[in-house]
Parts: sequence; structure tokens; C-alpha cells
Amino acid sequence: MERRNFILLAAGGMAALAIPTWFYTFGPMSKDNLLSTPDLLSTIWDNHTIAKAGSEFLQKDIGENTEAALTDLISKQVSSNPFMLKEELNQLIAEDFKNDRIVMLDGWLLSVTEARQCALFSLTHA
Repeated sequence: MERRNFILLAAGGMAALAIPTWFYTFGPMSKDNLLSTPDLLSTIWDNHTIAKAGSEFLQKDIGENTEAALTDLISKQVSSNPFMLKEELNQLIAEDFKNDRIVMLDGWLLSVTEARQCALFSLTHA
């Protein structure tokens, strides 16, 4: 094998391994996964705590207790661009707090959007 062919083959092999690994690690999450994962809360709570808060929200019996209803309520307030979704959700949460759209779950004051995300998480990750 010539040196040039070896270098090209080795570089192609490294790219074939590196590109999917990078995309899996740093690539955008799916829209459904972003909708069901409260960004800020996931940095301070584990999955069990998020699911517990979501279950408590579901028990409040306010008509928002199905995956379809929660996904619809969250996604109709944000654009369909997955690259802007996280930022738009964070803005929506800030607006919820500003406009006093909050709910008490497990001793925590959460925005309605965060509570819906927790509920969606508990339904989709159960």
C-alpha cells in the first residue's frame, strides 16, 4: 500500500468514527426531547425528582394529563426551529414568572411551562 493511500484511508476512518460521535454528543436534541426536559431544572434535579414533580402536576387534574395535550400546550407557544427551541422555552419560563403563572410542586415554585415539561417528562420517561 502506498503512503498516500494509507493516509487517505486512515483519515477517512477517523472521520467515519469522529463525525457520528461528535454529532451524538454535541448535536441538537430532538424537539420532543427538548420539550420534555426542563433545561434549568435538569441542572439541579435528577430524573427521579423531575418525574416526581411531573407526577404531582398530573395529579392536579386540570385537564393537562396526557402526552398529546402537554406537547400541544408547550409547542404551540414556541417555533418549530429546533435550534431556537431551548432559548424560546427559557424565554417562555421567564415570562411565566413575570406574569405570575406559577405552580407549587413538591415545595418548589415552578413556572407553568416548567411544570408542563416535568409532567411530559414523567409520562415519556416512565
